[in-house]
Amino acid sequence: MPLVLAAALLTVFSSRNPSTTGERIRLTINASSPITGTVIVREGDNILGQSNIVPFDVTPEFDTPGIHKITIEDQGGASTTFEQYVGDVVTSLSLAAPTSAKSGQELTLTASLPCCGSDPTGSVTFSDGATVLGVAPVSGGSAMLKVSLTGGGSHSIRAVYSGDVRFSPSAAVTRIVVQVQQRRRAATH
Repeated sequence: MPLVLAAALLTVFSSRNPSTTGERIRLTINASSPITGTVIVREGDNILGQSNIVPFDVTPEFDTPGIHKITIEDQGGASTTFEQYVGDVVTSLSLAAPTSAKSGQELTLTASLPCCGSDPTGSVTFSDGATVLGVAPVSGGSAMLKVSLTGGGSHSIRAVYSGDVRFSPSAAVTRIVVQVQQRRRAATH
């Protein structure tokens, strides 16, 4: 009677789950007993790594958010599946601007994003109510736009970050009160 060996129990450990898009993670593959042949780590048809010695590591980087189903299998019939959750970095946008200005005065609007290990890209759209004032690229974690506001009263300034492959969109609002200078009339006698 031939001796039948039970298949090894394969396990996987993720250095970070969930992770963010574009982040390189480490998956450590191990087995409860000796493996048969080569262990292959794949997502669908994409081979992420393989080895005939366990434990071993693979270091994938996922560019799309969602649930990535990872299959680990050896040639002896042992296999397991693993789900790596990948999401976008949630951002919060802050908007700095003067709280008051004179009509026609040049102002600098600055939208800032917290830097999360790498600088966000994309753009920020600045608006005054429904009127788009301009679009500025994000550089070094912030975007700046110089504007001149006319018309007296309170202006609701909104900044909207477009987001990019790794960072989620976000928005911020502030108010600027624009004072209209009254022209003095010459006195008539």
